[in-house]
Amino acid sequence: MKKRNLEPKKIVIIGGGGAAKEAAVAARKQDPTCSITILAEESYLPYYRPFLTEYLSHDINEKRFYLADDTYYREHHIDIYLNDPVISILPEGKKVITASQNHYAYDQLILAIGSYNFVPFPQALQKKGVFSIRTYDDAKEVKEYTNKVKKAIVVGGGLLGLEAAWKLLTKGMEVTVIELMDRILPLQLDAICSEYFKQIIEAKGVHLKLGKAVKQILGDELVSGVELDDGTILPCDLLLFSVGIRPNIDLVKNTG
Repeated sequence: MKKRNLEPKKIVIIGGGGAAKEAAVAARKQDPTCSITILAEESYLPYYRPFLTEYLSHDINEKRFYLADDTYYREHHIDIYLNDPVISILPEGKKVITASQNHYAYDQLILAIGSYNFVPFPQALQKKGVFSIRTYDDAKEVKEYTNKVKKAIVVGGGLLGLEAAWKLLTKGMEVTVIELMDRILPLQLDAICSEYFKQIIEAKGVHLKLGKAVKQILGDELVSGVELDDGTILPCDLLLFSVGIRPNIDLVKNTG
């Protein structure tokens, strides 16, 4: 008679955001005895990502920012390893390998690897003063940099771009928003509501350049401005891209 396997099922979750945390919670509810491991790239427990732009002008309220504290994960027997991203998935052997060369076997693998910010200019983020906020460390870097500069350009007139622009404005910076479409919040508002919101934003002091695209970023090692597709030159000492996201698929491209 075949022996029954009494070992608890091993569930490995790749990713350190809200989806990873909720996947772990759901797995624990479904199976009280399984082993659950979260492997995260960042150095922080899963947090509420939309608060990152709010952090630009306010300190983080940890009770609102983090989705759960250390105690929660311990009480629910969820092992979470930070700052050690998975670099390889081996489906045949049912294991993953992290950057620190730790190996984790799994019975079930959950991918919660999210997305990355799209920046239309290759190598743009290597230029000093050019940013895109996707992680807590990104937000910290931008916040620190705002203490040194006075003129900012935000590329992208969507929700996060406008929120970032507002936070920079409240810090006393001169802010210009560049949007490719002919109105702000093009995915959220119709033309009438967008125009109404545009008037409010401009009245608060944000400059808007609508129906325009960035042709090139000016400055050598340090950003000094942008050139628009109509030839207009806009100077700045901080350039922030908020033009959408792309899925993180590199990790799984060659896993079969």
